[in-house]
Amino acid sequence: MAEVPTLVEWTDAARATVPALAVDDTSMRLLMERFKNKYLRAAMSARNESVEERAWSGFFYWLVAGATNRKPFSATDDEADALIARFRELTGRLRDAAREVRGG
Repeated sequence: MAEVPTLVEWTDAARATVPALAVDDTSMRLLMERFKNKYLRAAMSARNESVEERAWSGFFYWLVAGATNRKPFSATDDEADALIARFRELTGRLRDAAREVRGG
């Protein structure tokens, strides 16, 4: 049975890959809220790989965009790539668990 990723796994992945998030709880909350409400939702509901890739690409560009008053952090390309790789793994587990619950 697939194990649903915990919130701690998501936040630990973010802190380990984007150092700016390790010291800023406000930025971490913003990242998790934005990811959950926009990018995770888009990736989970994607009907094909192309649509899912667009969601991950959008998340990448949001991560590396410069810091602003509304988003007080910025990740490097390498940090964003590492975070997305880890979040993709966790999203895969979440998707597998959802399929099991639905019976398929």
